Amino acid sequence: MSDPLLSIIIPCYNAELFLREALESVLQQSYSPLEVIIVDDGSTDASVEIARSFSTVQLIQQAHTGASGARNRGIHHARGTYIGFHDADDICEHDRLAKQMKLLMDYPEIDYVLCRIQNFCDIDSPPQCSIAQETLLPRLGFVSAMIGRACLFDENTFRTSLAIGEDVEWLMRHKHTCHATVPDVLIRRRLHAHNLTSDLQLTKKTLFEVLRMQVEKGTS
Repeated sequence: MSDPLLSIIIPCYNAELFLREALESVLQQSYSPLEVIIVDDGSTDASVEIARSFSTVQLIQQAHTGASGARNRGIHHARGTYIGFHDADDICEHDRLAKQMKLLMDYPEIDYVLCRIQNFCDIDSPPQCSIAQETLLPRLGFVSAMIGRACLFDENTFRTSLAIGEDVEWLMRHKHTCHATVPDVLIRRRLHAHNLTSDLQLTKKTLFEVLRMQVEKGTS
């Protein structure tokens, strides 16, 4: 019996500097069968041309809505029994998908699996990269490091009202859903000047909004 189809969704917005390396790291995974879906979220650079140069990748184009809208669009088009995510500027270790899928297939009670990530500084990195060395320590990845059963996303999509922090908000909504974590570092997350989270004021504002939504939900 062959392994189940896994759909990997990559939201992309003006990622021409990093997209090729990110795609190659996904396409060279040891796990198969694999469906790779890039949702280009209104890029104005060469991201679409780079995506089209990979014949095995499915490209979906849409007007700019943000990462949540792009992930939701990818979920709608995914054909896999399992769905995973990867960011257009990050790099997968060769056995990332195989290790996460093994847990999901061995333990049917688990709905999604996370892994650990390690940040690394791009040459064009944000200023805090040189002073906050703890940023470079391995840590738990969020939605961009997740693989889950497709049925988990039938009605559980990402909130498009959040510019960033949508991954934290999704995980907080599903903190009681059965999940597991691969203890290995399986993704290298690139820090660069164009990361949305390099805007510290926007990050603080959005995370406050996520916490406020959770408090209101808990008291309603």
